Amino acid sequence: MEGLQRWPDSAWFANAAASVDSEHANYPAALADYQIAMTKNPALRPVDAVQVLRLLRLTDPAAASQRQAEFARISPIVHNLMLLEPGVPLPEGPYRSLGLLANGHIDEAVAAAANTPMAARVLRLAAGSRGASAELRTRATRLPASEGVDEQTVWIALAEGDNADDPAIAAVLDNIGKEYDSPDTVTKVQRFLALSRSGNTVAAERSLDGVPFTLRAQAFVAGAYLLGDQTPETWRTYARSVLFAGERPYMG
Repeated sequence: MEGLQRWPDSAWFANAAASVDSEHANYPAALADYQIAMTKNPALRPVDAVQVLRLLRLTDPAAASQRQAEFARISPIVHNLMLLEPGVPLPEGPYRSLGLLANGHIDEAVAAAANTPMAARVLRLAAGSRGASAELRTRATRLPASEGVDEQTVWIALAEGDNADDPAIAAVLDNIGKEYDSPDTVTKVQRFLALSRSGNTVAAERSLDGVPFTLRAQAFVAGAYLLGDQTPETWRTYARSVLFAGERPYMG
């Protein structure tokens, strides 16, 4: 933050400031910082466009809708993420199951992924979806910890009852800590899950201060799995906005 004050035209300091601002829910400042970084350094645009669009979807959905095509043109990442959004023609091939899930076709998504390398991952996402049957959730709890777990599904796996000390789970959590250069991040989300299990949603949400905003969204997804109908609607709205449909369960 001090670096950006001293060098306001530095794309790198703006990028770092945006990360800090978003961790503390200062979203207008984060948006402004990311847009400085995109303006000053074209090399940052493909990645930062994703973050800007996430924040716009959260804070100004109308602007996000107006600008998403623009971001898709400058960012292949955005372009690919938009291919799995609700209402887009279903893709053929291995990602068809994610397209079905994005549109709320939970059981059909699981069926489409059956006998493919994506089967376990899609089952975990489907089980974490709003409207998932008890039978589907039970099937997901029976999956080995080594199947279908990645940085987007590990929190659902922990909510389902998987052990954080299992080598497969621990490896993913370790990678998350390294990615964000903060082991405390993982600890905070685990604390959030414990508080959500107890039904203390206010303390749970407060425990996420300082957590990257995309990880906060993933935490809310796992919290919704734990709380079901008692989930604060703001958690679902946050997750739907920050995470694209192909990155999360169906949130309703």
